[in-house]
Amino acid sequence: TDNFTIGNGSNAVAVSHATYDPAINIAGNFTISASAGTFTKSDTGAVITLKPAGTKTWTDNTATAQDMGVVVVGSGSSTPKINLGSNVKVTSLTIDSAHEFDMSSYTMTLTGSGAGSSRPFIATGTFTPSSGTVVYTGTSATEIESTSYNHLTLSPAGTPTYTLGSAGSQTINTNNFTIGDGSNAVAVNHATYDPAINVAGHLAISAGVGTFTKSDAGAIITLKPANTKTWTDSTGVDIGVVTIGSGSGLPNVGLSTNVKVTSLTIDAAHQFSMSSRTLTLTGNGTVFTPTGTFTPGTGTVDFT
Repeated sequence: TDNFTIGNGSNAVAVSHATYDPAINIAGNFTISASAGTFTKSDTGAVITLKPAGTKTWTDNTATAQDMGVVVVGSGSSTPKINLGSNVKVTSLTIDSAHEFDMSSYTMTLTGSGAGSSRPFIATGTFTPSSGTVVYTGTSATEIESTSYNHLTLSPAGTPTYTLGSAGSQTINTNNFTIGDGSNAVAVNHATYDPAINVAGHLAISAGVGTFTKSDAGAIITLKPANTKTWTDSTGVDIGVVTIGSGSGLPNVGLSTNVKVTSLTIDAAHQFSMSSRTLTLTGNGTVFTPTGTFTPGTGTVDFT
C-alpha cells in the first residue's frame, strides 16, 4: 500500500497481524489513530517494511504506543527517509543501507531481544536521533547497537544481560545514559566487545541494577559534559576506566551519589565536583589524574 491508516479517530478497531502473518509493505505514511484499539503483532515475525518514496511519516497516536512487531525501513526510493510523528514501539527495527530514520523528539521502545543479526536494533543506514530517546526493554540477552543516540535507556522488565556493542572496535555515543528502571536487575556487560562509551549528558545507574561487568581491555567511558551534568550510581558498581574530557561550554561533572571506578582522569579545562560523596578507586598504579579542576567539597577519595 501507499498510505496505511488504522482507525478513524473515534472507533476502537482491533487489528490482528497474528492470524495469517502477511508481509506488509508501506510506501507512504503509516498512521495509527488515537482511537484505535489493540494491534496484535505477528507471532511468526512477519515483517512490516516501510518503503518510503522520499520522506514519509510514521505516527502512533494511541495513548500507549502499540507494539508493531518486526519493522524494517528499506526498499524505498528517492532519498528514502522515515520521520517519527509520535512515540513508537516495536519488537525490532532495522534501518537498511541508503535509508534514513529520524526520531525527532520522540521515544522508540524496543521490546525484543537478541544478538548478532537478531538484535533488536540494527542501524546499517542513517540513524538520526535528533532529540529522541531509544529504550531497550527486551527480557532476554541482548546486544546494544553501536551508534550515536540522543538519550539511551536500558530498562528491561526482567533480569537479562545486555551486552554493549556487537563487535570489536566500536563506539557508543549518547547524551543521557540511563541503566535500569529502579526495580529490575539488568546485568550490563562491557567486557565482551569493549566499545568506547561517550556520554555527553547525565550518567545514571538506577537502584536495583544487577551487575556491571567492566571492560577487561581498559575501554574508556568518557564523560563529555556540555556544561554541568550529573553522575549517579545508586548501586556502587565498578564501571571501569573513566575520563572526564572532550566536553563543551563550562564542562563539569557533579556527583549525586557515591561512585566506584578502576581509574579516573580529569582532563584540562574540565571540572569534577564531589560534593559530599565518596569516589572509590579500585585499580593499581596511577588511578587518579586530576589535570583539570578537582573540587572535593566534603567528599572522600578511597584508594582500594
